[in-house]
Amino acid sequence: MKVTRIVKVDPDGRVMLPAAIREKVCMNGEDELSIECSQDGTLTLKKVNDRMRFERWLSE
Repeated sequence: MKVTRIVKVDPDGRVMLPAAIREKVCMNGEDELSIECSQDGTLTLKKVNDRMRFERWLSE
């Protein structure tokens, strides 16, 4: 099931993720997100997992 919501960016650049989306991906206040921006302006958010942390560590 795809969950889509429209949210606003506040003056400080923050975005509030709706509870339905946070619950769907089992997210809490300690989780990190990876943000990708494509050439057409599409933003993609991904919940950071252990594999992503390991790959980032390898590239450093």
